[in-house]
Amino acid sequence: MNFNCGEDKCYIQPQCDSEFSSRIIAIALVRKDYPVNKTNSDTFLGSIWSGMLTGDVKTILNIRGSKARPETAELGGFGNQSIKVGNTSHTIEYVDQYIKENQDFYNSIRKAGSRYDLYYFTKELIWDASGSTITIYGDAVHTDGPTDLLEGMVTIKWIQKGSPLAIFDDYDSDDFLEGLYYYPSSGSNQLTITINVDDSKTESIGAVSNRSVQTNCSMFYSVDYIEPGYEDFFEYSINQNGGAGMLTITTPAEQTGADTFTMKIKYTGTCSDCFFGYIDVTVICTGL
Repeated sequence: MNFNCGEDKCYIQPQCDSEFSSRIIAIALVRKDYPVNKTNSDTFLGSIWSGMLTGDVKTILNIRGSKARPETAELGGFGNQSIKVGNTSHTIEYVDQYIKENQDFYNSIRKAGSRYDLYYFTKELIWDASGSTITIYGDAVHTDGPTDLLEGMVTIKWIQKGSPLAIFDDYDSDDFLEGLYYYPSSGSNQLTITINVDDSKTESIGAVSNRSVQTNCSMFYSVDYIEPGYEDFFEYSINQNGGAGMLTITTPAEQTGADTFTMKIKYTGTCSDCFFGYIDVTVICTGL
């Protein structure tokens, strides 16, 4: 008889009632070849943020999700056992309020789910469902209520021998759900440049991530919007060097009257353009 087929675990009987929130509020899809540091919750979340900046991790935040009781296969038993326990099929279903913006993502992830490991988050706990092959698909749901909002119904399925374990219970869910973005180094998302006719002025538009994580990614700055009618009226250029960014505005000599126009500069990383930020720029030409 083989008594080394598995270790019996103790059942934990806490002295106080256990009260953990049930709703799944976020998921993280991590490329299987991307290393995740699971030493503690801080190193784990640091891995998630770094992976988001490089494109190796995709997080879907602020969802309304549930995981029903999984279905466990019951196989033919041996000896006096009538059944033998087989693998367990797991299903997560969640509602995505940003389905319109992300339907293309869900269409593409249908074919790529096997490349990712899954972690999911409730208010107090982080759950580890890595190591299995997942399938994920999401579709927009159109209801007939005159004031109903468009939502997406998403399903994730996988098979493993047991149920995922809650690996950490000391993370700040409110902070996590804030997500990842870039913001101006100056701290203000508004910049006003006042300039004379036939003149040139340079202002800093540098940006940083809202997360302190280590990556080899640099910043990339681009003009996302310029007020219609002014595309050829002023000259502008962006000098970027790592995290630094400088916007140069030049007014033509033939401009004699006072005028004002607006621009929007977009921040992205050189490793992935999935996360970004903006700064709004107002240019005031004082005229002669």
